[in-house]
Amino acid sequence: PTVCRIEVRGGLVAGEIQITVTDNGPGMDEDILGKIREGKVKPQGLGIGLSNIDERLKMAFGREYGIVISSQQQGSTVQIHIPCEEDPGRIGEGGFDV
Repeated sequence: PTVCRIEVRGGLVAGEIQITVTDNGPGMDEDILGKIREGKVKPQGLGIGLSNIDERLKMAFGREYGIVISSQQQGSTVQIHIPCEEDPGRIGEGGFDV
């Protein structure tokens, strides 16, 4: 059996905070990805939905920020883009607020 893997990475890239979540699952076809991007897929349980989070990030920081979802034959990637308004030289072990 294949071992399920979820990888979470974060960093400062070109003046913005990028958080990337990648899995090695079956991936999603382009039709499902389109529905997720348009907010047409209803979350199950208590999920608030990726499109909801994307819209809130765009309202708070501008249309160039938010969530980017991609998928291949195997695996999916979700990237979250947030502006970094803190001086990168001042970011210490405790992190910072956005």
